[in-house]
Amino acid sequence: MSQMAEARGRDTETATETVTTDGPAVSTEIHVVTETEIVSSTQSRVVELTYSVTGMVTVTQTVTTTHTVTTPISTVVRKAKRDEPEVPGYASKCKSFAAYQSACSRLGVFPTTVSVAESTATVTVTETLVPEWTATGTTTVTVTESAVETVDITTVTSYTFTTSTVTATATTTAIVIPQLEILGATFGTADITSYALTNWKVGSNIVINTNKAYTDIGLNAPGDLMTGQPRSITVLYRWGTEVRSWVGRWNSGTYTITPTPNSAAPSGSLVVPNYPRPQGITWIQILEVNYGLGQNRNQTLWNKLYLDAAAGVGTPLINENFGDTWYSIEKSGVVWYRDTRNGPDGPLHLAATREGRDLQLMRADGSFS
Repeated sequence: MSQMAEARGRDTETATETVTTDGPAVSTEIHVVTETEIVSSTQSRVVELTYSVTGMVTVTQTVTTTHTVTTPISTVVRKAKRDEPEVPGYASKCKSFAAYQSACSRLGVFPTTVSVAESTATVTVTETLVPEWTATGTTTVTVTESAVETVDITTVTSYTFTTSTVTATATTTAIVIPQLEILGATFGTADITSYALTNWKVGSNIVINTNKAYTDIGLNAPGDLMTGQPRSITVLYRWGTEVRSWVGRWNSGTYTITPTPNSAAPSGSLVVPNYPRPQGITWIQILEVNYGLGQNRNQTLWNKLYLDAAAGVGTPLINENFGDTWYSIEKSGVVWYRDTRNGPDGPLHLAATREGRDLQLMRADGSFS
């Protein structure tokens, strides 16, 4: 690129020089002075950092731009047009400065020519800019470099201020929000997973309308053993890799679960525990145990469910084993578990029954009775 260099001074000649360089913008000032002056140069450059975030993906982008330029400048001072000086008093008979100059030349006195020696000065400026955002678009960063120097000179001096290094680093971070997924749902002892997927997954949220479920499903849902009793509703769901469950009463209002940490979930939502299985139990993995209006967190009971399955017997669904979570109400019991014979993410199974009966989980050979 080319950059104009300009010389200024008081009671001095001025000149203009064109400088060519391969580097970024260069500002050059030439001074012929006989007194102390402040020489300054300020320039601005614009750096555009463009980023793009698509979908729910974590993106980290680093952009580094480095330029190093040292530019020698040869400067020649040429006589510039200016107002005609006054004729000295001793030559008052000369009618003009040109007549005065002509008379001097006849006496062998001529104007003095000043030559500028080649010189190079380099100022290196390094700046680090770290803009942050979460979005899609373009950000513009203006980099301003300045140099200020006090000089005391009586001859022509050339100053070159060159931006040699500009480093811009931009980090784009997209916040990835895990999505909610309904894994299963029950109404009393009935499996209503299909109903929940159709009616309760609203956009990115899970909206459990227990009043509408009461009227939609009614009192005779297939698999519901709770005739004549209030029903509890359970939902097994996943937020990212975190599995949780929610339990509540039928006809008790609407509950909204958003894709946020469980601390922001409505009352009744808990993260499922990761209890180890007893030794020798490899074919099933229990995810959640619900009884009445609560989730059971008694590891001894979980072990009993495993060992009863290994023995081929059911586990009695009674308060003595599961704890009374709905006083004076006959309750339903629900156990969600996976068939892990072919891997940890095998088919999801539901064991559900009414209080006073036995819960039967799958045996090692894949049978249920």
